[in-house]
Amino acid sequence: MSEFSESYHLKAESTEAGVELLRLAGLRGFVLPVSNGWVTVLPDGNPFVLNEALVSVNTGTLFYYASAEDHGWSFALYVNDRPVASYICAWEDSIQIHQPLDIAAFEKTLGPVLSALGDEEVRKILNPSDIEDVFEQTPSYALAKAVGLTNYEWLSFHYLMTDKERGENNFEGAVFVD
Repeated sequence: MSEFSESYHLKAESTEAGVELLRLAGLRGFVLPVSNGWVTVLPDGNPFVLNEALVSVNTGTLFYYASAEDHGWSFALYVNDRPVASYICAWEDSIQIHQPLDIAAFEKTLGPVLSALGDEEVRKILNPSDIEDVFEQTPSYALAKAVGLTNYEWLSFHYLMTDKERGENNFEGAVFVD
């Protein structure tokens, strides 16, 4: 089974900030506890389509992360409701960078998270040479770690909702907003 992860991460000091973001957007979803200054928010919505309702009410720094293991990955960084930087990489038979990252704009908001890794690591993350590199390096994970995310693997509204419906809670401290 392939991984399909999709999550939003709000720069915040409390889980309540994520709960409030969902409420302002009029969405149900899950909020995970603060980790490394990020609150993970998993809104209900169409998978792998940017949740405009959530982004439109954002008043902070919001990071969107999407990874479809066998197809590609992407991310976008927002300040308030404005996009600051984004990246899209897809693969089927070959690597295709559909939207290269503006590293300067990205780091103006988050600091030198990529520059600190060095040119070779940044190249592996943002410009993998072939599909074998993607599966060996897992660039989406490397970027998530560089940004400081701890909640990104096998994570989506759908995954947590399925767990909830089974009576399971695989993320300690997760809050469901209805």
